[in-house]
Amino acid sequence: MINLLIGGILGLIIATVGFDLTQNPDRNLTIQTVTNIVIALATFVAVAINYLSIKSQKESRRWEVNKDVLIKVSTTLSDLMAQTSKLSDNAFNDLQGIPEEHKFSPDNSIYSKFEQYLEHTVSVYGPLLNKEVVAAIAKYKKIDSNITHAYEIDEFDIFQAYDASYAAQEELMKTLNKTIKKYAAI
Repeated sequence: MINLLIGGILGLIIATVGFDLTQNPDRNLTIQTVTNIVIALATFVAVAINYLSIKSQKESRRWEVNKDVLIKVSTTLSDLMAQTSKLSDNAFNDLQGIPEEHKFSPDNSIYSKFEQYLEHTVSVYGPLLNKEVVAAIAKYKKIDSNITHAYEIDEFDIFQAYDASYAAQEELMKTLNKTIKKYAAI
């Protein structure tokens, strides 16, 4: 749409200048021609400013609408990543026969809270979010399901499962951070 508008304005400018130049036998620019050029250029600048303003307002509204859900998902994902990292370290130490320095007991509510936020993000905010975030969440869910299945059929040991989960969580976090930066105009 904007390309059509810009093309129309530039075409009008070129047609106006071209017509005036061909009508004057001595091919000199008259005051009327200069005035027409200035008016056309001012119109072009006004349209560009209006377009950029509307685009900025749209991004600002998108951020305001999605801010809470993106921050909540990002925060719970960060908590989940910290927990997964500790569980992965403990599983590695256990496989290597290294005694634990301190006992860590996982908080299962973090995972359920994260899953709930993901579900709300896709079902409620999905139409408002950028397709990249929705696709990243779907990809994460699929990978998480595959990891769980691989662990259940003894294809992965506990360390491999935690390590693969952490990698999938890290990938989702990159996408969320990129989207938050884009929406917040940082």
